[in-house]
Amino acid sequence: DTATAILLALATDAVPPLQTLRRDAPPEFVTLVERALEKDPERRTLTAREAARTIATYRDKTAAPAAPSRWRVFRRPIVAIPATVALLAVVAGASVLGTRLANERWAKYTALPEITRLADRQDFIAAVDLAKQAEAWLPGDPDLAALWLRISRTVTLETDPPGTEISYTRYGTDEPWRVAGLTPLQGVRVPAGLLRFKAEKAGFDTAEDVAGIYGSRPSFALVESGKAPEGMVRATPVSEPYSIYVFGLETPRVRFDGFWVDRYEVTNRQYKTFVDAGGYKRSEWWQHPFVRDGKPLTFDQAISSFVDATGRPGPATWELGTYPSGAADLPVTGVSWHEAAAYAAFKGHALPTAYHWYWVASQLLTGFVIPFGNFNTTAPVPAADTRALHRFGAYGLAGNVKEWTFNAAPGDRHYTLGGGWNEPPYMFRDTDARSSFDRGPNMGFRTVKYDQNDQSVAAVSGVLLPPSRSYSTEKPVADAVFDAYRRLYSYDSAELAAKVESVDDANPDWRLERVTFSAAYGQERMTMYFYLPKQGQPPYQTVLYMPGSGAWDTHTTFAQANPPFSFLLRSGRAVAFPIYKGSYERSNDEYNGGDKLKSTNLWRDYVIYFSKDIRRTVDYLATRPDIDAGKIGFFGLSRGAALSPMMLVPEPRIKVAALWINGLYLEQIAAEVDAINFTPRVTIPVLQLNGRYDYNFPEESSSLPFFNTLGTPADKRRRVVYDTGHNLPPNEAFRETIDWFDRHLGPPR
Repeated sequence: DTATAILLALATDAVPPLQTLRRDAPPEFVTLVERALEKDPERRTLTAREAARTIATYRDKTAAPAAPSRWRVFRRPIVAIPATVALLAVVAGASVLGTRLANERWAKYTALPEITRLADRQDFIAAVDLAKQAEAWLPGDPDLAALWLRISRTVTLETDPPGTEISYTRYGTDEPWRVAGLTPLQGVRVPAGLLRFKAEKAGFDTAEDVAGIYGSRPSFALVESGKAPEGMVRATPVSEPYSIYVFGLETPRVRFDGFWVDRYEVTNRQYKTFVDAGGYKRSEWWQHPFVRDGKPLTFDQAISSFVDATGRPGPATWELGTYPSGAADLPVTGVSWHEAAAYAAFKGHALPTAYHWYWVASQLLTGFVIPFGNFNTTAPVPAADTRALHRFGAYGLAGNVKEWTFNAAPGDRHYTLGGGWNEPPYMFRDTDARSSFDRGPNMGFRTVKYDQNDQSVAAVSGVLLPPSRSYSTEKPVADAVFDAYRRLYSYDSAELAAKVESVDDANPDWRLERVTFSAAYGQERMTMYFYLPKQGQPPYQTVLYMPGSGAWDTHTTFAQANPPFSFLLRSGRAVAFPIYKGSYERSNDEYNGGDKLKSTNLWRDYVIYFSKDIRRTVDYLATRPDIDAGKIGFFGLSRGAALSPMMLVPEPRIKVAALWINGLYLEQIAAEVDAINFTPRVTIPVLQLNGRYDYNFPEESSSLPFFNTLGTPADKRRRVVYDTGHNLPPNEAFRETIDWFDRHLGPPR
């Protein structure tokens, strides 16, 4: 329908068999043309010499005099013509059949192994391109169907207005864009992994987004051409409860409206317009009280300290009231919070709150965007030169300059985010509260513009309090006290009344049973999804799975075609996934994920519920003859891993644990469910995999103390740290985890 679609087809679609266009094509030319049109350069081995030889041979053969036929029937034209046609039809049919069989062989024995290799390398775009070609020759093939689950996901996208063309490409590259289709898109298939998306429609500015990890999907705010404020992009509203982390401290969850944000950091050239307009003389743009060392200052007192290297009004890095030669497009630096806020007021903008800043920066991108950020260097780069792409088409929030935000911290300070050019990469995920008068050479900013009458900003503009916990000084409770805590996790034995509600045998790698049984509390019944591998033999080793916080933010039935534990099933192990109280189809109005702070009694009660759900699931596993009850492991992800001590200590039947991206919470928590009281009592083998730049569980204050306080002997615990954020490189994590279970449970049967 469009030129873009044609280009996409040329690049990715399988070439149709030549006979569909010319049924009279000789077999020699069928093979020749197919070899010439092979898209993969490594398989396109046809040479000019081979082509010339094929053509010459065909020419010589057709030019030679026909030998007298031994079939007299061909001497009579009325019979010879139909017979010849019939013979050619047979030859053509055989050629078509031969070509199809060759293509099927290529798809089965060349394409599928290559797709697997590409999937192992996380090259999902190339894998999807090749899978589309293979699918033309292997419709309904179970091996290809299983690969589709590994390399792709389906998304549903709507835009306002509809009829917008959505394209995607690999994050961090200049590869060609692939067209996904026109909105609304229902269940369109796109490659797995992190993708850069764009939305295009005539009469509107191109909108961008980055999505594809942890189930995230792109969101576009299309703006009519010429209507956007200069140099700004539109961020979409936060419609679902959203939280950020301050040194690993989870803040209350909020919603807020859409807004405008600078595509790049404010430059020297832009800031000069403020200086030239008398910015340091006109008090109407300086709208916030000046307080230094707890003492209020007058406007004149404060302004007297905002001078450049020559004593003229301006940033500390300037001279003679202007920026250095050649630095016009560099981000402005050497500005205090007050100067940044005054410039924003001059523009009719504001400094972003930490919530708005992180909505654009996206903490989920930490491990992906850091390699493109300007860290550990000798100077900033021009604002528009950074390749650190964030959400909605904004650049450079990772590194280059530290960006002032609106939120205050105790002690006359305000938060800076993103890190600077002369700082280590982990500063992207760390908040750094600085004096509001700090004018360091790496201090810069960008602005936002809120819609008129936006009532959502006030709720996220207040003081953000840093965590008060330090695990270097905290000690676990004594054994006598802990014994009292442990009794909270016990329950009376009762009939399971287990029932297999449904069975799904469609996946080539596993059989899925949906099981229900009586919970250990109240009169409730709980659901457990039981995955049994199709390779290996019973009795199976079984791994209990506990997910991240998203499970408690989701209020629909659990349904994932390729769950995060599928690699365990392919290793020959069963996986038991209990639906924990308050999550998925067991969600309720009482508990809805992170809206409730961890210091509440409600959090305490639910953590104990989770532990009883784990123990009740093990009770059920003990009734299954196809399960090896002596070889049960635990796999926790994020929140599920952080809560693991309260799951493992009360349940001695779990023999080994693998924990991904976890640590100790920095919030104040009821002692009965505080992990610091449980980690020393964990004695089973534990594998812990962390990201060095994890914003949920910072390394020094959270993830490392978790590991160091474990009671497991040193030779039975292992910690691996990757240069990622709150995520892990999949293949490395899969390998470490499978090796760990093999080591401590033995290889599966």
